[in-house]
Amino acid sequence: MGTDHALPSGTGASVAPSDRIVLLIVAGYALAFVLFGLLIDTPSDVLHGLGSILISRDTLLTDYMGVGGIGAALVSTGLLTLAACLVYALNRVRMTGTAIAALFLVLGFGLFGKNLLNVWFIIAGVALHARWRGQPFSTHINTAFFGIALSPIVSEILFSTTLPLSISLPLAVVTGLLIGFILPAAAAQLFRAHDGFALYNMGFTAGLVGTLVVAIYASYGFVADPVFIWTTGNNLLLGSFVGVLLLSMVLLGVVIDRRAFSRFWLLMRASGQAPSDFLASAGLGATLINMGLSGAVGLVYLLAIGGDLNGPTIGALFSIVGFAAFGKHPRNIIPIIAGVFLGSLAKPWGVADPSVQLAALFGTNLAPIAGYFGWQWGIIAGFIHSSAALSVGVVHGGLNLYNNGFAAGIVASILVPVILAIRARGGLTGRKPASGAVKLGASEPSVREPTKKISESVVDAQTGAGLTDGDGAGAGSRPGMVSTSGADDHVAHKQAAQAVALGRGRWLGAVLLRALFFLVIWLLLSAPDLGALRTLLGSSAGLLATGFGAEIGAGAGIAADVVIGAGAGIAAGVGIGDGINAQLAADLAIALIATAMATWISLWVLPPGPRPWRLSALMALMGRFLVQSVLGGIDVARRAFDPRLPLRPGYIVFASSLRRPHQRAILQTFASATPGAIAAGTDAEGRLVFHCLDTRGPIAEGLAQDEQLLLRLYREEEPK
Repeated sequence: MGTDHALPSGTGASVAPSDRIVLLIVAGYALAFVLFGLLIDTPSDVLHGLGSILISRDTLLTDYMGVGGIGAALVSTGLLTLAACLVYALNRVRMTGTAIAALFLVLGFGLFGKNLLNVWFIIAGVALHARWRGQPFSTHINTAFFGIALSPIVSEILFSTTLPLSISLPLAVVTGLLIGFILPAAAAQLFRAHDGFALYNMGFTAGLVGTLVVAIYASYGFVADPVFIWTTGNNLLLGSFVGVLLLSMVLLGVVIDRRAFSRFWLLMRASGQAPSDFLASAGLGATLINMGLSGAVGLVYLLAIGGDLNGPTIGALFSIVGFAAFGKHPRNIIPIIAGVFLGSLAKPWGVADPSVQLAALFGTNLAPIAGYFGWQWGIIAGFIHSSAALSVGVVHGGLNLYNNGFAAGIVASILVPVILAIRARGGLTGRKPASGAVKLGASEPSVREPTKKISESVVDAQTGAGLTDGDGAGAGSRPGMVSTSGADDHVAHKQAAQAVALGRGRWLGAVLLRALFFLVIWLLLSAPDLGALRTLLGSSAGLLATGFGAEIGAGAGIAADVVIGAGAGIAAGVGIGDGINAQLAADLAIALIATAMATWISLWVLPPGPRPWRLSALMALMGRFLVQSVLGGIDVARRAFDPRLPLRPGYIVFASSLRRPHQRAILQTFASATPGAIAAGTDAEGRLVFHCLDTRGPIAEGLAQDEQLLLRLYREEEPK
């Protein structure tokens, strides 16, 4: 999780009073866990349960409440967190948002996976790393307590092998020390992959390190057996306890700072991109309010979906609480939770499935994506995470407690560059801050350098000035962007006029056709049987007619086309209730939600053009694609079997007449899909560059023919 990027840890002669207060508050909540555990269970039961927890296997998913009882689990995590607070105090660590997040993660994961026995070897390994580098341990202490995500490896070696204790104990100690020794360097390096858009950086790091460790041990025949211990039926008891703790945080924040709520509203404007130390930027009072309310969002969601309160889910809730001091707030976590919820609707298991519950809560470590790029991208990130989190655990064998952090690191590392690329195509690098917003934490996009290079053109990372589309057209030529030249102004005004002139029928056709496309894709991927698929596709014939009627017949006669299409839809849909069973009807409801989202996103990313497509040109283009694919394949095969291998590979440059970026991208994709040539970007003058197997062939002539078909398709035979 977040490496020590927020504020440097102090190493002064004494701990500042504010640091003592923060540390005492964290210790107070840890003590509350201990006292509540002793209240609901007898001391003898708690003591017996603690022994069971210490010697248990801790592979995901091991709920300590099911291993040693509720009381023992609460006492175990409380004592572990108090011990961690003592380590922080002895090392005179400056308490920052990162430190609060680390300690609350100990408090949360102490309910499933971390205990008083298995964490210390990894912490000692980090201390050895600090000593080796000649640095005080306090500079790496947050990394140490984040890094105990891999503590199940220690327990697994100690208690799950057939090795005698004389071998398993030294092996566990050495493994823990080595893991701790390499974690600081690995975490600092891997932070660059997502650049703070995944708050659980150590989860990403631990996932990769854990994968390596598991692979090494598996090569010697040691494979961890899966564990699943999940308790239910304690929502009233545990919900009351957690609810009181969250409420106390809000009240304590108000007591500490009378202006805490006003600071909290300012805090909500922060993107949350790491490093975002809310304790330093908004104060302790506002941070406590944010911690309480953010945790309440997770608790309400969990109870609303019929989830379970147990060790893992309470641990997930307190991960939200802890990172509410370092990047999370209700405004940027709700879109992520909503995305995971929507993603779970599209899967065979329900929203209350244990893995989905945890994905929704732990997935909030992607909150900076929603905070910086907007809630839409937050929903998309959550939707993707709902799949990634359920699939990556196998690679580390469940030995990385931060499995969702690992998955989110992968999602952020891939999704953020895609978002930036889309924004760059529009002349933007990210979401503009709200009017009057204060700078809290990171407020710049992941490309932090003053400038970056795209297609040999220097682009200002803050404004997008100087951005080229590969054809020499500046960012100012895009609709909605301020142009810097008269020619660009003319193009922008012309495009704006065309957008205004775009009829309602044109938009209706675009919406219906795209919705139908996404719906068919959904059905092809998830229909329970082909018979039901045929039934539903048959009932969609009217929608198809409606869509083509609106898309192709835009302009004169549009109303008649829509009416005819709608009539065909009603006729084709008669009897649909008899042909679709209850399961398919439920699938269809989910499909409609996903289709609506996909359609909206497609219209947002690529709005319909000013003119409808010419159907004859589309058919000709597809026909040419099929013919060229076959001929190109034959040509490649002929050259491969020729002993002389007649090739002359090289690059050709094609000056395209297509002006719009998506049209040029289609031409590049079209050419790359046929054997013998592949797009290689653009040159400094904006011309398209292709790599060819044989530059002596009629490549340029073929590209010119493809371009003419595209111009016909867009009704732009006369190049602009």
